[in-house]
Amino acid sequence: MCAGSVPPMQIKLNKFHSFLPMVFEFKLLHAQAKNNDWTYIYNKLKQKWHSNNGLHELLYVEKVTLEPWRAEIAAAIEDIERLTCIRIKPKTDADTDYVHIAPLDGCYSSLGRTGGAQNVSIDRGCVYKGTIVHELMHTIGFYHEQARADRDDYVTILWDNVMPGDEDQFDSYPLTEIDHLGTEYDYESVMHYSPKAFSKNGQPTILPKRAEVAIGHKEGLSATDAYKINRLYNCTTEAGPAKCEDLINDCDKILSSGLCDSQLLSEFVKKNCARTCKKCCIDKLSWCARAAEMQLCTKLPQEIPTYCPKSCRQC
Repeated sequence: MCAGSVPPMQIKLNKFHSFLPMVFEFKLLHAQAKNNDWTYIYNKLKQKWHSNNGLHELLYVEKVTLEPWRAEIAAAIEDIERLTCIRIKPKTDADTDYVHIAPLDGCYSSLGRTGGAQNVSIDRGCVYKGTIVHELMHTIGFYHEQARADRDDYVTILWDNVMPGDEDQFDSYPLTEIDHLGTEYDYESVMHYSPKAFSKNGQPTILPKRAEVAIGHKEGLSATDAYKINRLYNCTTEAGPAKCEDLINDCDKILSSGLCDSQLLSEFVKKNCARTCKKCCIDKLSWCARAAEMQLCTKLPQEIPTYCPKSCRQC
């Protein structure tokens, strides 16, 4: 994100080969700032969207009346809301910070909540769910995947093929400026460049070091994208009405007798003395079921099972 009084960063799509779907490349406009002026330490981000009862509301005004705009925007919003605690809602007259979603002069978004009205432009060449999800993830507060500090371990930048003047689109940033939020590099991220982004000659500009993976042109959030959004916004709402409680009055006696871990009484203890014997099996996060569906229990084994023992079948 922006540091100090630096103008808000914008991400813009470069209309390259505009006759093909999903080949619009995401261009960073540095505005008046130098590269080293930008910081976007996610866990210190001040430009998050506001919280309302554990859900974070990104408010918008949609100035699009024609299909397929409305359908694709709705599909992108549904993807984000289904997998995260972000809620993208129409603004009211009382709201001061909000987003205009409109076909302006390209495809771009500012990073995070900048204050007041801000634009997310979805022009004619970018009316695809994946592109809109990408732009909205910028609005939520995220940068491109290949800007990570460790990106050179995962991709190769072919500088000789990069369009002159667009070299800064492949900048990476040190860990003093970016927080990976405890995740591994994600080739599947909707925020990842495609192989020929900003190519001057139609040849690849960025290639994965694993030959079997594909990058760019994703249709929605990856599992790690969803995890990072939830991590950034501290989506730790208790899941459902489940409670950890004892059902009988003799649980203290069972504990003092050392019977909590008795194999013969294991099912009885779990059912009747879960709280006293610390046998509760409750998810701590509201989105654990979604995380399990997206296989995050195995993809992020150090984080997700700790918060989602029930959904990850750890108990």
